[in-house]
Amino acid sequence: MAEDPVWEDSTVDTINPNVFRKEFRRPFNEPDGPITWNQNIRGLFTENNARCMISKNKNLTSYDDVKDNAELIYQKLSRKEMPPGDPWSEYQIGLFKRWMEGEKDKDGNFEQFRLGPTPSATDYGKKIRDAPYK
Repeated sequence: MAEDPVWEDSTVDTINPNVFRKEFRRPFNEPDGPITWNQNIRGLFTENNARCMISKNKNLTSYDDVKDNAELIYQKLSRKEMPPGDPWSEYQIGLFKRWMEGEKDKDGNFEQFRLGPTPSATDYGKKIRDAPYK
């Protein structure tokens, strides 16, 4: 029997609270292309999820941490062990699985986001990729 993967502690000890700002949320539509971190996955984690997990040295606002631990996160999601008290729907779990089994595209690195004016839908990805993190 395969051994469960180990979720390594995050090297980032604080969450990025900007992840949860309303202007950085995207409308959730059925993806017609690749599943990406910024477009489809990061918005599935709530601020409460992230604050709970950072206390255990697990950073759900970090693309690299979620990507590196995707298999274990998926196991916990599919077993309804995570998030506690408010498990994801089968659709959300399936979306995470599609991202995990794909290229784990990040569509720009959200860790590099900076505060600024609300971007339009057409240039949102470019602003994410080009904006330095402050």
